[in-house]
Amino acid sequence: ADEGYVATNTNCGVGMCASTGQMICQAGKTVNTCLAKAPQAEGSLGSLTCRDKLDNDCDGKADFADPNCAQTCVPSTEVCDGVDNDCDGQIDEGVKKTYYRDADADGYGSASVTTQACTQPAGYVTKNTDCNDSNASIHPGVDDEICNGIDENCNGKADEGYESKTTTCGLGICSATGQSVCQAGKIVNTCIAGKPQIEGPVGSPTCGDSLDNDCDGRKDKDDSNCATQCIGSKCNDDSEEEDD
Repeated sequence: ADEGYVATNTNCGVGMCASTGQMICQAGKTVNTCLAKAPQAEGSLGSLTCRDKLDNDCDGKADFADPNCAQTCVPSTEVCDGVDNDCDGQIDEGVKKTYYRDADADGYGSASVTTQACTQPAGYVTKNTDCNDSNASIHPGVDDEICNGIDENCNGKADEGYESKTTTCGLGICSATGQSVCQAGKIVNTCIAGKPQIEGPVGSPTCGDSLDNDCDGRKDKDDSNCATQCIGSKCNDDSEEEDD
């Protein structure tokens, strides 16, 4: 009997009591199998059930619309204390402070990782100017004096604290000065030695000007280009004096 009867879905209860079932045929009668869930408590004022946006006692009213959560407080200025001081159904709204995650524990946090609280949570700080929160040696106030291409003090510039040093290069008239500067994170020596000139031969003014003209570290008679060569038994004056 009744094998052609098709069961239909049903629902019952409101709020947290809502449930589903079926309308089935039993012994020639239709029976609704839906059983509403048991209601829970809603209230009293200040309870979490008065601000969870749920109809906990299944009376069709939720939170402050339910008599159990009716407002009985006197509104005052909201302060960060875990209490709804201004009686608007919200706790500590607009008075919590923003804190920033300080993953490397250098006292400066990341502006991208925040939380709001009445008191400072562990691992969070009030400063949000850390440009690298995974390196404790990088944060505002650091002396950015190492030439490495890294912005250690988080001011948007790299290596601006590096101090250039005077350098020298070349010998004789080729000697020059320059500086050791920081370029793109690397130290570069700007000193460029001058071009060497001719020194000698013997009798040339360059052999008696007291200058190292060819920049080889020797000048005048000390330079092989200006050395006096002997022919036979006669040499320069110095040689003749030695012979005498």
